[in-house]
Amino acid sequence: MMSDIKEKGLIAAVAAGGTTAVAAGAASVPFVAGFTTSGVAAGSIAAGIQSGIGCVAAGSGFAGMQTIAATTLLGTCAPLVVAGAAATGTAVAGYALVNHLKEKNK
Repeated sequence: MMSDIKEKGLIAAVAAGGTTAVAAGAASVPFVAGFTTSGVAAGSIAAGIQSGIGCVAAGSGFAGMQTIAATTLLGTCAPLVVAGAAATGTAVAGYALVNHLKEKNK
C-alpha cells in the first residue's frame, strides 16, 4: 500500500516537473530571441528582425513581443531559471521513480 502511494507521488512529481519545465521553457522564448525589459538586445534574433522591418508599427506582432518582454518577467531570465529548476526536479524524481520500480520488481 505504502509502495503504491510512493509510486503515485513520484509519478505526479515527474509529471508536474516536466509540465513546469516545458511551460517555463516556452515562456523564455521572448528573452532568448532578444526581447528584454530594456528593449531589443543588440545582435539578437529580435535585432535582426527589427533591422529588416525598419520602422516597427504600433500594434504589430513585433511590437507586441517587445511590450510583453518589457512589462512582464518574460523579458528576464526568470523563466529560464524556473525551467532549469523544474528540469532538475523532474530528473531527481524520475531517478527516484526508476529506483523505486527496480526495488518493487525484485
